[in-house]
Amino acid sequence: MNWYTAERVTVSSGSTIVRVVSGESVAAIRAHDGLEINSFNAVDIELTYTEEGTGDQVIQLVRPWPHASQTEQAAQVVPTAAHFNDSVQVLTNTYEHVFAQLGSYFSFGTQATGNVTFKAVRVDESDVTVRCINQWDADLSTLEASASSSVADLNAIDTAINGSGGLVEVAAQVSDDLEAVDAVLSGYVATAKTYRDNALTYRNTAENYRDEAEGLRDTTYSYRNEVSGWHTSISGWKTAAESARDLAEQYRDEAEAFKDQAGQIVGGNYVDQSTTVNGKALSEDIVLDHEDVGAISSVGGKHLKYFYFGDYDETDSANKGIRGYVRDKEIFLAADTGEESRGTELYLDGKRVYHTGHLPDAGDVEALPEHQVTTSAYGYSTDLNKITDKNLITTLSGSYTNSPLGSGSSNVTGILKVERRAFDAGFAVYQEVKIQGGSVHWRYGTGQPLVFGDWNQDFSENHLPEISEVVGLQDKLDEIELFALAGL
Repeated sequence: MNWYTAERVTVSSGSTIVRVVSGESVAAIRAHDGLEINSFNAVDIELTYTEEGTGDQVIQLVRPWPHASQTEQAAQVVPTAAHFNDSVQVLTNTYEHVFAQLGSYFSFGTQATGNVTFKAVRVDESDVTVRCINQWDADLSTLEASASSSVADLNAIDTAINGSGGLVEVAAQVSDDLEAVDAVLSGYVATAKTYRDNALTYRNTAENYRDEAEGLRDTTYSYRNEVSGWHTSISGWKTAAESARDLAEQYRDEAEAFKDQAGQIVGGNYVDQSTTVNGKALSEDIVLDHEDVGAISSVGGKHLKYFYFGDYDETDSANKGIRGYVRDKEIFLAADTGEESRGTELYLDGKRVYHTGHLPDAGDVEALPEHQVTTSAYGYSTDLNKITDKNLITTLSGSYTNSPLGSGSSNVTGILKVERRAFDAGFAVYQEVKIQGGSVHWRYGTGQPLVFGDWNQDFSENHLPEISEVVGLQDKLDEIELFALAGL
């Protein structure tokens, strides 16, 4: 096993749980490896796992940590004598099987007379006993000498070759042994294929989780856009209310001016003193109430329910104005009748106010239509390392540097997605490129200034993993090769 190192681990005194704070994967660590923290001697490892919920990488010890608590200290894992003993046992078994068979082969070729026994390879098989080569030679010489004198001798030779225990039976037994070995090797190959299929299944599950996360993110964007639209509408209504308030204040000022003019006229005796107002003579000062002038009293909570604006450019604005009212602190405006050909709209300084019935298009807010969003439209260069300042999804079409196809200039046809965190420290930017043809590539950028890691490619039917990319598969293949050499 390769040595394992972790930049920072934490363990409490008397605990069997060691957490890898720096996040290095513990998948390659085996049971009974030795864990060394700081300058303390190695302790025995029982197992490792990824903790559900937190995602922490955890190393569990066989016995509690006997030293003082260690917080974010460097650590390393080294093989122990347990693995060395396992390796020695495998080599010992291999030696015994190989040299046991070699002894039989040597006896088969050098023994002067008699039989040689080959030990069975598998437990459920029997040993095979055959005559040595010199015995075969002696027997065949005897048969050859007697062949000319008797057909019976020829039959005896045929029996020795084709009969029970003859050469044909021995050859058949050897063929069966080879088929048995082939079956064992085929089983190991099938197991390796199963490991590969499981790895593909895990990858597909991870892609499903990623697609679900992207769906939730898009839903969140939709909610944000709806809230932004509501904010725009409310701002428009507020502006309209402020305009109506300003106009009402103007009317109030004009009414007060008219009142002053009327006072001057009355004070100058321009009205006959016999004139009456609602039955009250003007021969002396009188007090007028709202009923005398046909107005609504402000006493006792009575207020104007409706206000009306006529159309200023119509000689006869009746039935062509705007009627409005206030309800629950909201202002409502509507055309007084259907005689006005245009719909009811609000304008400020000659500019139309947006609302739910009149939403802006891309051109109104100086935005780009979705189908025209390219890197050049955003004003970016053709270096993917410099497209990092905002969240976006954009089209790639042309020659780009630092793409998944190489650091130099390469032609890329596909889609670029950029996701940026709010902070520059640590993991700051995620880039994903989908290239025409179906391949998906991604990488992370960290720190300030930003430094990108290597591009990664998702496995698919068009990009199957190499043996070195499937964790543990090479070890299994090495074990198969070792068993084959040992005759197992």
